[in-house]
Amino acid sequence: ITMPNALRKTINIELTPALYAQLKKLADDKSISSMRSFCADAITEKIVAFEKLQKENLMKQAANDPGFKERCEEISRDFAAIDYPGGNNEW
Repeated sequence: ITMPNALRKTINIELTPALYAQLKKLADDKSISSMRSFCADAITEKIVAFEKLQKENLMKQAANDPGFKERCEEISRDFAAIDYPGGNNEW
């Protein structure tokens, strides 16, 4: 995703010499468009993965919450009367 420079924020990160050398070689070999965009993409991917893990953990907590289970079972009972036989005609 490309955004205007006015919307960007800059941070400094420290890399080990070996990691920096690998990253620079990828950029020099034109395997990646730039070191900056590669790092930004990697950070974005890591944040997305982190948020997904947080949501999964919340779902696990909810699945073990007796109150949540009770509400789910109650909703299931409320809708049981309109279940379609065989489940073939559901939306």
